[in-house]
Amino acid sequence: MRRLFFLLIALLLISCDPPHSISFINKTNTYVSVELELFPDAENYTLQDLAVENVVILYMIPNETRNIHFGIGTWSDEEIEEFGNTVKTIKIETEHYTKTYKTKNAIISFLKENRHKFLSGGAEIKTEIE
Repeated sequence: MRRLFFLLIALLLISCDPPHSISFINKTNTYVSVELELFPDAENYTLQDLAVENVVILYMIPNETRNIHFGIGTWSDEEIEEFGNTVKTIKIETEHYTKTYKTKNAIISFLKENRHKFLSGGAEIKTEIE
């Protein structure tokens, strides 16, 4: 009986569709802005809905987390590549520094470095800003 219980729990964890999002976590004591500049012909409707003149800007107060939700799914290499074709630059600015990812390869590397995989096969992209 106990094995059946654990088997059912494992199946639930494996079969769930994971959230498909990018999280930016401000772990500083200052304000942070994250700016995603989109290519004019970008076909990512989530980002297009958030953008003003092809730019998505997230302002964060100290210790705040901001998420961009893309429904359900995983962050496979192919999906990250597709995201890299949508976003022209990613700029993270704090009181003390500005970090800009300007090339497709830099953006893809940044996303892959911040991808956290789950046992269920899903993944999230979580960026801690310190």
